[in-house]
Amino acid sequence: MSENFEIENFDKVREGNFEAFRLLFEQFYTRLCNYASHYFQDDFSDEDVVQDVFAKIWEDRRKIRISGSVKSYLYTSVKNACLNKLKSESIRLGYTSAYLENKNSIVDSDEIEQQEFRNYLSQCIEKLPPRCKDVFIQSRFNETKQEKIALDMEISIKTVKTQIGKALKFLRDCLRISYPEYF
Repeated sequence: MSENFEIENFDKVREGNFEAFRLLFEQFYTRLCNYASHYFQDDFSDEDVVQDVFAKIWEDRRKIRISGSVKSYLYTSVKNACLNKLKSESIRLGYTSAYLENKNSIVDSDEIEQQEFRNYLSQCIEKLPPRCKDVFIQSRFNETKQEKIALDMEISIKTVKTQIGKALKFLRDCLRISYPEYF
């Protein structure tokens, strides 16, 4: 299929046309799974990653803007998702390894889960738009008062409150994907 057709089809996906989404899925799913299989030892991980990418595309379809080709966008999305999964697994293996090497010290599973949650939260925060992220970090991590943030960033207090609200909503949505049990 031509690149123009792919972009036109993706425009339909952006508008909520599920048939166009199904066509996109059918066109690329197998190829993307084959691509993802280079990162993993088992078939299930590559399929999970590709399915997650397509689910994320459907969820965020209105926000996604593709300047190049749809194919490149999909392959890059799958590559990034594979790398994130490998990083997460690496962290998990690191904790497991530390536990096995030092059985005398107590490694609390709650502590491991909290660290994984913090890592995922950090990934979500990094996805925020720059100004929104700055306001959120100032407010929540640096405990800066809203008035001071507004003054420092030369924006109104209302804008500060709006940015914090947007950040909280985005983070809730982002966390809901991997931690639905908390919502």
